[in-house]
Parts: sequence; C-alpha cells; structure tokens
Amino acid sequence: MAIVYELRAGDAIAIDGGRILITLREKFGNRAKVAVDCDGGVRVQWIQRARTAAEVVQAVGVGTKGVNSGNSR
Repeated sequence: MAIVYELRAGDAIAIDGGRILITLREKFGNRAKVAVDCDGGVRVQWIQRARTAAEVVQAVGVGTKGVNSGNSR
C-alpha cells in the first residue's frame, strides 16, 4: 500500500516518530529535489524511474509478500 502526499517546497514528511524526515526542497516541472535526513542505521537507496511497488521491490532485492504491484500513478 502506498501513501501519497501532495507537497509544496518546504513541506516535510516525518516517518517513525521523526527518525526519518523527507523534505521537498524544490519542485520544477516533473522533477523534485528532496532531502532525506535520518540516523546512520537507516539504509537509503535511490531507485531511478520505478513506476510500481513491484519494480521498487525488484530494485532493492526484498521479498514481494504483501506488496501491491498495481500502478500507483
């Protein structure tokens, strides 16, 4: 299941009680610049042009149990 937010520059999303903070820095056309702030125990991986949850799972190499493979766009 995907959670979708519409953000403006400067808006942020806190995950796990603020352990992970994603901030939209700039938005221009179909591109956005985001900052990911987290502690050293969090693994962050950039996945280019993934369109579905299944593509993300395939890119990071984790199991597919419970993943919705439908297009979320």
